[in-house]
Amino acid sequence: MIQSPLATCASWILASVEIRIFQVPNPDIHLAKKQLRRHIRNLPLGDEGAMSSRLVQNLQEWLSARPEFRRIALFAAMPREPDLGSLIALMPERRFVFPRICEGEMEFHPVANMNELRAGTWGILEPRAEAQISAPAEIDLLLCPGLAFTRAGHRLGKGKGYYDRYLVRFVNARPPCYGVTFSAFVCDSIPCEPHDAMMDRVIDETTNGSAEL
Repeated sequence: MIQSPLATCASWILASVEIRIFQVPNPDIHLAKKQLRRHIRNLPLGDEGAMSSRLVQNLQEWLSARPEFRRIALFAAMPREPDLGSLIALMPERRFVFPRICEGEMEFHPVANMNELRAGTWGILEPRAEAQISAPAEIDLLLCPGLAFTRAGHRLGKGKGYYDRYLVRFVNARPPCYGVTFSAFVCDSIPCEPHDAMMDRVIDETTNGSAEL
C-alpha cells in the first residue's frame, strides 16, 4: 500500500522477491499499478495444474461443511490464474455462475458444465449471451480472480474495474468475497484507490481448507 500519494518510490514484497518501482514520476497510482502488473506478469510460476488441484481440493473440503453457500460465483481461468472449473463436477449439489462482459459491464450466468463456455471479451471463456442472468442477490459466495492480493484483502486486477463496479451493486450486505490466487502472487502491499473492492479473505494453494478458511 502506498503510504502517501506523494511517494516517489514504492516497494512491494512478492513471493519473497523484492519488487521496486523506482522514482514514480508523479503521484499517479494508476502508473504504479501498471508497473506492478508488468513485474507480476514476468514472475516465474510453478506447476499451475498441480497448484490448482490443491486449491480445488481445499475449497471442496471447506464448502462441503458450509451448505449455506448454494450459489457460488466462479471464473474461467486465464493463464497464471487458478483453474477452479472442476468444482462443478465435484459438487453437483451446488449451483455455479460465471461472469460475462456485455457493453462494458459484468453479469453472472448459471453454468452447469464448462463446455457451455465460449470465448468472449478479451478471449476469456464466458457463458453464452442468451444464458439467464443471475441477480447479485442470488449469489451466496463470490470467488474472485486477480493479478495479486495482500493477506489483508487488497486486490490488484487487470485494470478494467469489472469486479469493483459489480460489487457496489449489492443493495444489502454483499456475500463473502474471497480472492483466489497462487501463493506466488500474494504480496505485502498493493497500491490502492478508494474504489478498489476489498476481499474478505484471500486463499491460495497453501490454504488449509479445514483449518484456515
